[in-house]
Amino acid sequence: MLFFGKNNRQDINLIPEEEQILRKKKNFRLLLGFAVLVFSVVALTLVAIFILLLSEKSKAKDVQVKTETELLNWQKVASAAASLNKVSQRYNSYKSFSLAQSKLELKLEKLAKKLPNKVQLLNLFVDNSGKAKIAGKAASADVAYQLLQIFQSQSDFASVSLSALTKGQSNDVTFSLDLVIH
Repeated sequence: MLFFGKNNRQDINLIPEEEQILRKKKNFRLLLGFAVLVFSVVALTLVAIFILLLSEKSKAKDVQVKTETELLNWQKVASAAASLNKVSQRYNSYKSFSLAQSKLELKLEKLAKKLPNKVQLLNLFVDNSGKAKIAGKAASADVAYQLLQIFQSQSDFASVSLSALTKGQSNDVTFSLDLVIH
């Protein structure tokens, strides 16, 4: 019955009862010490993780604030740079236009010097090549033809033609001239 059933025999314990109590206390102390040690290690680990988490959150917030500050600074500079770029482009456009059109101003001055006093310009269209279309009023048809003769006789003007001549309600006439200014 040693292997298949309970043995009715009693355990013989040769260790005195006092020593058994001391061993149980010692084992309990070791077990309690081990539990306290494990609990302490876990608690310290959790506290360390919590402190690390707070530290990282603080660093992340500082990085976010610095990033936002730098972004605002960059946006201020970017808008100024964009404005400066626009001004630069407009200046270059003006510069190229003024270089291309400097002769146009001289051409208009030549045209203004040749106009008789009794002529009023209503519209003036001049392109870069010097082609001009003049619409105006004259006191009479004779003044309009006189203007045509002046332009045809000058070497500063070419291809001068009278494209329209219309008598108004009073004695005045409206005219339209096409010409090329050299």
